[in-house]
Amino acid sequence: MTIRRGFNVAFALAVASVVAAFACLGSERAGASVLVRQDAALTTANRASGMPTSTAPGRQLSKVTIGIETYGQDTSEPSYFVDAKIELAGQPIGDPDAELNLGFGHREGTVCKLAALQNQDTSDYSGSSYQFGGYNPDYFPTPSRPWDCVAVFLDDSFGGGPAGSTYDAFVGPLKDTRHSASLKITRVDLLGQKLGNLRLVRGVPTTIGVDFRNTGKVSTGVLRIKGSGKGIRGAPARVPKLSDDSSSSASIKVRLAGRQKRTRLRIVITDGSAKAVRTIRITRVRPPRRPVAGSYRSKSGNVWFTIRRGKIVGWRGTMITRCGGFPDNFTYTTNTYSHPSAKIPRNGIVQSVDRAELYTTSLRLRIAGSKVTRGLFTYYGPDRCFASVNFTAKRKGR
Repeated sequence: MTIRRGFNVAFALAVASVVAAFACLGSERAGASVLVRQDAALTTANRASGMPTSTAPGRQLSKVTIGIETYGQDTSEPSYFVDAKIELAGQPIGDPDAELNLGFGHREGTVCKLAALQNQDTSDYSGSSYQFGGYNPDYFPTPSRPWDCVAVFLDDSFGGGPAGSTYDAFVGPLKDTRHSASLKITRVDLLGQKLGNLRLVRGVPTTIGVDFRNTGKVSTGVLRIKGSGKGIRGAPARVPKLSDDSSSSASIKVRLAGRQKRTRLRIVITDGSAKAVRTIRITRVRPPRRPVAGSYRSKSGNVWFTIRRGKIVGWRGTMITRCGGFPDNFTYTTNTYSHPSAKIPRNGIVQSVDRAELYTTSLRLRIAGSKVTRGLFTYYGPDRCFASVNFTAKRKGR
């Protein structure tokens, strides 16, 4: 068999097991998994038809081990790092003795058509072990799609000239290793309290928090989270991509629209491939006692506000603010913050957010009659400033 040197070299796959391996390769690429590594281990079973043409051990291949680390296959700029080790059957006898070529390409039927090629001289000085390595595009051009086959061959094409003779050649498939995102819902809460049974007042939208984690080794796509169930109305939310081995959280609104006393809320978060599901029991409850108008104050006196006509007005809170951070040290000051008026729904749960141009504040609490529980205020501002206070409060006067 004569092999033409260059980027359009084509090797016929003569070994039936190699052809079968190529057939399996197609099904391995289904789905939304991301390619993270490719490997090939070639032996004499992968020898091309008609090879070897030389009886000299130094011009025969013995074993080829190839590993390709791939990065960013889910981005517009993927990168590849090749690490290949090649063993000859014996010691070369010349200097140079042969040209050792490593080629990567794409299969066309039972042919591996090469698209990238590296080469180096063999010699009696260098011995019988050789190594190739490097990143694209420094050592080889970036492929338009990942390679799926590899060829290693010895010829007499020194200095980039045409080959007169090919001494030996191995050819075979690259085996893909693919990873997928793996989502898990770690916690569902209301007002910061972990939920097992969600008690809802019929017809009142309630915002619940959902914590989730990507335990996979690749990032997710853009996520969509939604709650649904019999008699339940839920507004879906979009969540940014979640990187590998990381966590995030989101909020969704749910509303009990049906008349059933008990039902179930099914929370689903997915990017279209990876998916996590959590089911929460729902119990219909009557509205709590209506809020009592008057002035309210926390036990420590650092939070005060008024309830008037079913609204929280004049909310104020004094707390420690932390600003800055790496590479500088944190700075700490004590400040008093306010929050705009917030209507109290029939379920007694206030979940209010104020987004201004330079800062964001949020206020959440539960009120029944003259008692406020599960209170939390947060502030985010310029210079990475953050402040928060947990509180409970009681009516102190009119």
